[in-house]
Amino acid sequence: MSHELTLQEIDQFRNDFDNSRNEVVSRAAMRSGVLEASFNPTVTNRLNDVFSVEVETDNVTNQMQSGRCWLFATLNTLRHDFGKKYKAKNFTLSQAYNFFWDKIERANIFYDAIIDSADKPLDDRTVKAYMNFAGSDGGQWAMAASLVKKYGVVPTNAMPESFNTNHTAGLADALARKERKDALVLRKLVQAGKTEEVEKKRKEFLSEIYRMTAIAVGEPPKTFDLEYRDDDKKLHLDKNLTPVEFFNKYWDVNFDDYVCLTNAPDHEYGKLYSLPFEDNVNGGLPITFLNVPIEYLKEAAIKQLKDGESVWFGNDVLKEMDRKTGYLDTELYKTDELFDVDTYMTKAERLELAIKRTEELRRPEIELMDKGYSLIAGVDEVGRGPLAGPVVAAACIFDRDVDIVGIDDSKKLSEKKREQFFDEIKDKALAYGIGEASCEVIDEINILEATKLAMRKAIEEADLMLASKGRDKIQIVIFDAIKINDLKKEQMSVIKGDQTYFSVAAASILAKVTRDNLMKEYDKVYPEYGFASNKGYGTKAHYEGIKKAGITEIHRKSFLKNLDTH
Repeated sequence: MSHELTLQEIDQFRNDFDNSRNEVVSRAAMRSGVLEASFNPTVTNRLNDVFSVEVETDNVTNQMQSGRCWLFATLNTLRHDFGKKYKAKNFTLSQAYNFFWDKIERANIFYDAIIDSADKPLDDRTVKAYMNFAGSDGGQWAMAASLVKKYGVVPTNAMPESFNTNHTAGLADALARKERKDALVLRKLVQAGKTEEVEKKRKEFLSEIYRMTAIAVGEPPKTFDLEYRDDDKKLHLDKNLTPVEFFNKYWDVNFDDYVCLTNAPDHEYGKLYSLPFEDNVNGGLPITFLNVPIEYLKEAAIKQLKDGESVWFGNDVLKEMDRKTGYLDTELYKTDELFDVDTYMTKAERLELAIKRTEELRRPEIELMDKGYSLIAGVDEVGRGPLAGPVVAAACIFDRDVDIVGIDDSKKLSEKKREQFFDEIKDKALAYGIGEASCEVIDEINILEATKLAMRKAIEEADLMLASKGRDKIQIVIFDAIKINDLKKEQMSVIKGDQTYFSVAAASILAKVTRDNLMKEYDKVYPEYGFASNKGYGTKAHYEGIKKAGITEIHRKSFLKNLDTH
């Protein structure tokens, strides 16, 4: 049923709004922004550093731009025990060491899965899930525990961090391409009944995975000397330890004694749930979660803290967070009071809506698939308006059963959320491509044609990735409000496509994060312009930088030809 707004209704809305209270809050919100105007200062009274239950903390570790939060959390719980027992508060363990073995073990379990499923077609849901698993980074408690049980641990100085452990996307992408190509070889051998050749190839492929990982992050030590000073400045030396000997000697931990609790109110409580596709070690601990009410989870965590044990936990810290102060509180922003409305939803309702929004975005693509389009590319761009930097486009292709909840138009997501989805999209996409057109190209052929060029590059790269997996080329391309007349593919131009098609929304995220990261790097080279914050757009700080320092090689001269830079 449709409803057309009448002028009388609009007049009533005006009358409802017309009061002094609304005028006051409107001035505050317009000047400071919604979040700042609704900031709740009373949280400062609740969020203090005095706790009824407290465990002594150690120095902070930083996962940088890597998908290893699960590993950092696990090793930090272990080093807390070490620090307390041996009076070595700031002693740290090497995340790089266990990260290395995770890559080897994941490849092994991936090859096993591919061999076991070789009788299924490539478009089978299970096979697709395994392909999505290839090269991935993220993890859970059980995955880290499995690695420690099998390979032990080493101190940070025995295997320090490197560029590729701090920035894991490059290695993850390379391993994914390698493993997926290997999968095609193994499937053919199994289907041909060449059992001996299968095992020979598996070992060959694993050796190559080992080589790739060792080149990228270094080879893990077989033995090391444990040397540290405790909090009393006493020197300790334990020579020629293996990583497993080190763990067994200095820790008394039985991982089988631990249960991972979760709170998912959209699922039945009191049941055990698993993630078998994410298991990383054959013979290791399976990933399981016992679903319990939040009150029970809270009580269990408090009891563990009272026993002097740190708690491994994972949660979404993107909501109700203030980056400047570091506050995280469900009452941090009083937006309902600001607008005088009620937006409260239970956690179950929020989870259900996120799933429904994903389903909403997927529905039109599923309908296209039902019409025979199995390879649909969503394409979007970022950077048509800035004064500096390239225009970046991305193309994304997903299979029918892709599982990514929460994706939306990049403009509707926080920077942190976009960065999280960036890796997940690349990991779970059937194929993707990213293309750029430089500022020189923009000046030469104009921004519209440069945008189309970047899109062509993205589409070509995605086609190449499909080919590497033995798949056909893209059948149809969905653009966000643009059309490329000479593109030799069927295409659709959809207004607000990034808000209506899942693959276009995903492409907008890839393009946005890629360009933002590039502008952050340019900021290090040209700090005068504020590229890290303005991303090349024409802000006051950017214009002031141009007037002071002139234009750079990454500025679009055609956009600035009427600007007085002297």
